[in-house]
Amino acid sequence: MLALKIVRAASLFLLAAALSMLIPIQIPAAAQSPSGIAVPIVCRSYYFFEIVKVVNGSPVVKKLQVDVPVNVSLGNIEQRSYVVMSSGVSKGWIVNVSRPGLSYVVALVRVCYPNTTWMIHLVRAFLEIPNLYKNYSVPTKILREYVGKPEPVILNVSSAFVAWLRNSSIPFWDLSIGGLAYRAALFIYWIYIKYSPSAIPHSVEQTVRTRRGDCDDMSRVLTELLWYYDIPALMLYGYVLLNLSKPFAGSLGGVTFVMPDTGPHAFVVAYIPPFGWLSLDLLAGSYIVYPFIIVEVTNNTRVSKEEVREFIELCSTMRGTEIAFALPSSAIERVSEETGIPTLEVLRMLVRFASSYRSPENLSIGVIRSYLNRLAALFLNTVYRLVMLFGEPYPGFIAVARWRCGAEVHLPT
Repeated sequence: MLALKIVRAASLFLLAAALSMLIPIQIPAAAQSPSGIAVPIVCRSYYFFEIVKVVNGSPVVKKLQVDVPVNVSLGNIEQRSYVVMSSGVSKGWIVNVSRPGLSYVVALVRVCYPNTTWMIHLVRAFLEIPNLYKNYSVPTKILREYVGKPEPVILNVSSAFVAWLRNSSIPFWDLSIGGLAYRAALFIYWIYIKYSPSAIPHSVEQTVRTRRGDCDDMSRVLTELLWYYDIPALMLYGYVLLNLSKPFAGSLGGVTFVMPDTGPHAFVVAYIPPFGWLSLDLLAGSYIVYPFIIVEVTNNTRVSKEEVREFIELCSTMRGTEIAFALPSSAIERVSEETGIPTLEVLRMLVRFASSYRSPENLSIGVIRSYLNRLAALFLNTVYRLVMLFGEPYPGFIAVARWRCGAEVHLPT
């Protein structure tokens, strides 16, 4: 069974359009350092949809494991995920790709992370003040658990990094842990490695040698560079919620990937005293500007050639579509409350709508939201007409109203 995570392989879709809204541009020029030590936290809840539609099955690969949002507890970053509806196994979601069919999973995900304004100010402060919070150190237990062994090639990266600091007139010896971590992120994501979208992950050695890489390639190098300086670091894989007008869409072999409002992404979090775990994503702004839904947290910076080979083989032997998007839970629950349609039924209608959309590459989050609004409007209009006709609702009231609503919205049977 192929165990490669689709979200990793699909990272080619975090394209230049998304990169036009980056952290160095969005940080206010006059931002000041936060005065307190406590981290202000915000929480958001989403329904996350992952839909796989197989048109022609693969004769080579029979089953595919697709990750779903996981439970994460990293102090400042918390995520709780609950699968509310699925066509398969909720944990380690298994999709049969050997024959045509539709598979899906819908998870209710609550994400908590540092307040955006506070984070922007803090990042700006660390980049402007090299020795900010220099007197704080990392607890020994955290060092033991989250600092791995970098590969030998990282010595070359460190030399280039120190030379860059020197040219910028920044004394390396005077950097605080936060000052070092954010400058390392800026160096890797914007200076040392050229962003190059790719469906295929590359090893740390290959990325350093070519000086080119995708978000996950860059993050593997950054993670090991931080380890080299004894800074605890982890990689987060998942989806950054960009809320753009146009969906990410592309293909690899016979598989089309569509992300209406998300970018498959990987980035690094580091333990920065006195605050704890903070995002270093100066590439796409996860947990700094944008929310992020986590499907995996890992300290594994190695690339499995076997998994890469199997994924390429799968995409070349099947035809299908993968669609992933997220909606605020409030949007779904509002429709449910206004119409009386159970929340699970609304979710099921959304799955059917997205999977049957005629041009999936044009399935934007705006189209999905319009469908929700139309669903509510048609249902309420039907209810109103039935009430006017019959007075009080009769036993078959809801069934007739739902049937008419479904027919007018053209839901597949």
